[in-house]
Amino acid sequence: MREIKFRIWDEKYHSWAPNSLMVYPTNIICQGRIFQQFIGLFDKNNKPIYEGDIVKYVEKMYEHGDSQTLVAEVYYDEEFAAFGLKGKETWNYFTDMTIGHFEVIGNVFENVGFLA
Repeated sequence: MREIKFRIWDEKYHSWAPNSLMVYPTNIICQGRIFQQFIGLFDKNNKPIYEGDIVKYVEKMYEHGDSQTLVAEVYYDEEFAAFGLKGKETWNYFTDMTIGHFEVIGNVFENVGFLA
């Protein structure tokens, strides 16, 4: 069974809020706080991957036998109910990719320059 956990970004203080602030279930909207879900996978350094993380990975191009290193943001696609990657060079779902070759190199709040 996949562990369900979240991390919380506090927009007012520009920092990660302690998880003890989150109570589930709740019907209270936490203004100024952004919840990001653990996607159930770990990167190659055994670091948990959350939506909003920026990951680096190698994509193999089967037609040519070459590979390229890409950087992308982890996001949740509401329409397909799946976690995926989106970046300048790529768009893909984790179910379509080899798991374990990712490295978390930042997140969308603290490292905005990675995807610019």
